[in-house]
Amino acid sequence: MHPERQISVFLVGVSGAFLVPIYGHLLKQLGYVPGAELCVGTAIASVGVLFGSAIATIESKGPRILLLSLWTIVALVLAAGATRGMLATPNLTWRIAFALTALAPLASVGLFWFRKD
Repeated sequence: MHPERQISVFLVGVSGAFLVPIYGHLLKQLGYVPGAELCVGTAIASVGVLFGSAIATIESKGPRILLLSLWTIVALVLAAGATRGMLATPNLTWRIAFALTALAPLASVGLFWFRKD
């Protein structure tokens, strides 16, 4: 049994504790400027997405495309939240940090979508 499955779900769940309130503020308050917690939560979840995508491609039983699609949806939500944070902040340094953290979950999934078996 692969421990990455439990690790991936745990990391995405822990980061969800950070990100759900921040996403609520981003959606409800137009002037809300997120801070480091959005970057940290997205980075933690990106590691979880990486492990989850690895397990989705390694496991031979079950619909591989369905599992990888699930992790892709999680990665898209993370990237959208970090992009929204990037657009809300006026500081160039934070914009670069948010842009990098928005690309991290997409790169984690992209590694396995385009993998040759």
